[in-house]
Amino acid sequence: MIRPDDRMALLNDVIRGRLSRRHLLRRAAALGLAAPSVAALLAALPASAVAHAAHRQGSTPAADQPCTGAITFAMDSDPVNLIPYGGVSGSNMLGKEAMYDSLLEWDAELTIQPALAESYEAAPDGTSYTFRLRQGVQFHNGQELKAQDVQYSIGLALNPSPPGVQVAFLANIASVEIVDDYTVTFMMSKPDPTIPGVLAWSRYTPIVPNGIADQINILSEGIGTGPYQLVEFVPNDRVVYTCNENYWKPGVPCIKDLTLKVLSDEQSRVAALRSGEIDGGNVSADVARTLENDDTLQVLSGLTAAPRVIHFNTTQDAPWRDVRVRQAINLAVDRQQIIDNVYGGNAELTGPVPPGYGDWALTNDQLTQLY
Repeated sequence: MIRPDDRMALLNDVIRGRLSRRHLLRRAAALGLAAPSVAALLAALPASAVAHAAHRQGSTPAADQPCTGAITFAMDSDPVNLIPYGGVSGSNMLGKEAMYDSLLEWDAELTIQPALAESYEAAPDGTSYTFRLRQGVQFHNGQELKAQDVQYSIGLALNPSPPGVQVAFLANIASVEIVDDYTVTFMMSKPDPTIPGVLAWSRYTPIVPNGIADQINILSEGIGTGPYQLVEFVPNDRVVYTCNENYWKPGVPCIKDLTLKVLSDEQSRVAALRSGEIDGGNVSADVARTLENDDTLQVLSGLTAAPRVIHFNTTQDAPWRDVRVRQAINLAVDRQQIIDNVYGGNAELTGPVPPGYGDWALTNDQLTQLY
């Protein structure tokens, strides 16, 4: 089952130089992108991006290439605002993450790599993490990244307005201590091995300039260190970016202009794809089936690690607090009927951990017993 933000996550990986052509095609096939969208992404992935992916494996990146071209992707809903911290919707996160970096990042093989922090180390007892910042990194306003910016950013993340999901992820951070201009130490209230992973998500832990909330209107403006610099945000219409020509990664970004177009109506997205107004956008399984014989659009489909789940609020005095009620709901849901009727057979039964994640995924026999 495919979530809308999976396409945007793919786009984000492309513009950050995380994917080679091989990885792009593999990911695109798994995300149901229309062929013109894949072609647009391939065109936007020059040798520099491929070299950057190879650089992860120890090769030398190609010389910097100028940003060229443009790409437009459709979003299902309006981001509402561009506040760096806070907000819970996928569109809100996706609308702003192109302008931000985090201390660490995930590569195409799901391995944590250095980003704004060129290195880090955990205390043997897990009570602290020390990060050494990459020197010479500039924010979009020309200000150099320093330890004070990290301390300020994590402070915002721990006390965002409006509340955001990252608060729970960072709850075990007691404080951020400045060691020097380029070194910070995260003091933990208790050991938390998930912290490096959280700090590798620019959508959850973006680094912003110290005091930025008092300098700009963070509802509609933003300043980061990311591959793209904000040009304009027009609510209910578009978010427009242009490439950060002073980006710290060689050869990235490789696309000059990036537009995220708000098209909440699915038929409008299909029409925009056909007309060439947009280069990519998601569609439902039903609509995808109607496009399979369309000579102008080739729909690619596959499985992703994006299961559909039902969450129960067990903190309130409600029936869901009774485990027997939750088990009854679990047994009452006909998952195969959902797969057949909602997704047209283009989904698979899975457990909390989808296939492809080693021994953590449940076997077919275990799934049968559970469901």
